[in-house]
Formats: sequence, structure tokens, C-alpha cells
Amino acid sequence: MAELTYESIKPLIVKEEVQGSSMYCTFKCPVSGYRVDATASIQRAAGAARNVADSVKQSVKYSVMWQIRMAIYNFVRSLLGGGVAGQVGSQAAYAATSSIGSGSYQSTSYNAAEKQAAVVAAFQSVASNFKWDEAGRRWTHA
Repeated sequence: MAELTYESIKPLIVKEEVQGSSMYCTFKCPVSGYRVDATASIQRAAGAARNVADSVKQSVKYSVMWQIRMAIYNFVRSLLGGGVAGQVGSQAAYAATSSIGSGSYQSTSYNAAEKQAAVVAAFQSVASNFKWDEAGRRWTHA
């Protein structure tokens, strides 16, 4: 059996997508076309703690985006006044800009090794669906 590495399963990978701290993958048998989805948490590599510069950068990004969001909210409120129209309009603006600044501080970038390790972990969770074909030197649907 092949050593279970990112390179050994790479021919099976149809999709690998980072969403937050999770890796969403789709694997496909090159012979049968069988597809299976899997998910794994992305783990920080040992000693890969976020450095100070990254923390400052994320904090500044979050702060700037939040200020833009609040400026839009306040502009609409001042434009429409303090009555019902102002309240409704400013709440609509707040909801419309909810993606601005949300999650920016918490978003984390992972390096290639961390992402690849998560893909391997996702594959391990569905590995029973595949078998190693020694003659063809590839993974196939079990």
C-alpha cells in the first residue's frame, strides 16, 4: 500500500476548499468515477503560532473594515434622519454591509503544509471507499 501522503492521493482530489478552519474535499476514483465528499479540521503545524505581524495585520484589517461599515450605517442614518425611516434605512444598511468586517479578524490563513495535512485527514475519513492498486500504482474505488 502507498504511504498515505498528499502526493499519493493527489490524483483523487477533485476539490479542496478552505472554509474557516475546515477543509472540504471531494475525491474521485480515476477508474470508476466514484465520488465521495469529506471534511477535516485544519490544524496548525507545531510551532506555527501566528506571529505578531500577522496578528497586527489582521487587527488593522478588521478595524478598517469595521469603520467602513459603521460609516455607511451612520451616513444612511443621517441622510434619512432619526425617525422611523432613519431607523429602518440604517438597519437595512447595517444588514447589507454585515459581511464587511465580519470574520476578518478571525479569518486565518493556513500554509500549504497545513492545508495538505487537512486534505490527507479528510481522505483518511473516507479511505475505506478506496483501495490501493499495487499493479497500477494508484488508488481505486473499493
